[in-house]
Amino acid sequence: GGYHPAFEWFVNGGSVGTTPTITLPGLNNGDQVYCQLTSSYACPTQNPVQSPTINITVNPLPTPVCSSTLNYLGANTQFDVTINVGTQPFTYAWDFGDGGTAFVQQPTHTFGGTGIYNTSVTVTDANNCSTFGFISANFVPIPTVIAVSSTFCPNSPGLLMALGAITYTWSNSVIGPTLIVTP
Repeated sequence: GGYHPAFEWFVNGGSVGTTPTITLPGLNNGDQVYCQLTSSYACPTQNPVQSPTINITVNPLPTPVCSSTLNYLGANTQFDVTINVGTQPFTYAWDFGDGGTAFVQQPTHTFGGTGIYNTSVTVTDANNCSTFGFISANFVPIPTVIAVSSTFCPNSPGLLMALGAITYTWSNSVIGPTLIVTP
């Protein structure tokens, strides 16, 4: 190239830059990239010379969808991430927001206190493409059911109360924190 070669970069036949190196954001799957070099010296071969064309492959990012169950203080909370796009196999790196971590698709974790925990998972696919999934869960104490009286008489109503949850649905579909039962 001589002391002062000239560079020209092309994407799909259109000029996109004239520096020795180039960053090309926004390339798409199937784009074709090449560089043309013009020497500042007279060359015994053709001048300018063109690099081989690079055919761009853009791999899709994994698309994680996160979920959790058993969001009660002291419970082994089950987490899951489903991936709809990306190239298998996937690796997983969970951060539970309390210092705990896991490296499987469906980890369990026990939180030590009530409150909102922001949990994230980094998913990396076989092409080394990575993305993040997030889930925020409010951990509350395990609800308890108490009987106002532990002694019930036949044909006499008794009162059961539930504590520690936000909403209550009893097995007979009654909604609310109290249930009157008649043995």
